[in-house]
Amino acid sequence: MPTRGADVIAETRTLVCDLCGAATSIDPLPPVLFITGASGAGKTTLYEALVGTVDEAILIDADLLWGVDPAHNDAESGYRQFRGLILHLAERLAKNGKAVVVEGSCMPDQYESLGERWYFSDTAYIGSSVQTTSSNAGS
Repeated sequence: MPTRGADVIAETRTLVCDLCGAATSIDPLPPVLFITGASGAGKTTLYEALVGTVDEAILIDADLLWGVDPAHNDAESGYRQFRGLILHLAERLAKNGKAVVVEGSCMPDQYESLGERWYFSDTAYIGSSVQTTSSNAGS
């Protein structure tokens, strides 16, 4: 179960569970990359273009996990339980030695503030956006 706010001791890379108080050393895993953006911005299109073509990373479509638990729809917490679930899944997959790419809308602070983020050697965010052009350009 994802924690509700684990503490991280960055100097020693130790995660302290807020539920039971257990301290666990963190061996840094490969990085996690988030493809994010507003609805309709092209995140899924980019994700689908990567599926089957990227051997260096494992891909996760976060939207597929959204309905797993009704408690995920908690805007007040920044969707803490949902974000924790995503990071726990990414952590398990990264143990295969590959980076993880997560496609789904988010703000960086929704992940960076979580204790589970410290499992990864690094995180990065790519913002997807749609650029529209007028079909009458130059007329």
